[in-house]
Amino acid sequence: MNKSHLAIGVLVAVILVAVIASTRSTVPSNEAAAVQQAADGSVVVTYTDKGFVPSVVQVKRGASVDFLNMSNRALRIAPVVDPKDATTAYLGFEATKSIGRGETFGVSVTKPGIWGYKDLNSPKTVGIVIVE
Repeated sequence: MNKSHLAIGVLVAVILVAVIASTRSTVPSNEAAAVQQAADGSVVVTYTDKGFVPSVVQVKRGASVDFLNMSNRALRIAPVVDPKDATTAYLGFEATKSIGRGETFGVSVTKPGIWGYKDLNSPKTVGIVIVE
């Protein structure tokens, strides 16, 4: 395994631990369980004042992930990028502008993998999409 793959693995592990820890401490369990999944496998991730709910979702390749902003601040989705290898990010998570309360941003995920995303306006707020 080369160094870039190791770095990617460590980055994903750190993000997963951070997401799980923040979800347990800030999101009530009934909120975390409320994943809205359509018949085609697409999901809605709600952005609240506490972060992404749910913060980790799993979808099939070709499904869409829609981000609904229900927070009191602007949301701008961006991929989590390994600074040493930008090809490790899912660039579909790169919104060209922020969205306000009640607005959505959608991404069709076509490449299998574990993809991190963040709110560019609040970079510590992250989430993960696992694409089968």
